[in-house]
Amino acid sequence: MEEKLCSPDIVLESVDITEFGDLPKGLYVYKIQCNISGTIVEHLVQVYAKYETNSVLLNWKPVEGVDEYRVYRGRDINCSDGFFVIYDQAYFHDNGLGELNIM
Repeated sequence: MEEKLCSPDIVLESVDITEFGDLPKGLYVYKIQCNISGTIVEHLVQVYAKYETNSVLLNWKPVEGVDEYRVYRGRDINCSDGFFVIYDQAYFHDNGLGELNIM
């Protein structure tokens, strides 16, 4: 019997939005991405920030063997403004103040 390998998934556990941050009101698209053994794994989430100033906290289940994630942020599903590199954690807090890495 042949054993099949399963690709790991990024599973989003929670999305929290607060009115304490510098992200303007509106729609944001986040793409959480990691590389495991040469395979790119990603998860897209759309968030509507309803306050005049916002902060977004994304939590996901850690992917086994991954110690670095990239979290892309944009205002459109087809375009990101850049990305943040996250090390050794499975959450991301976006208060609008961090500097994006530009591709």
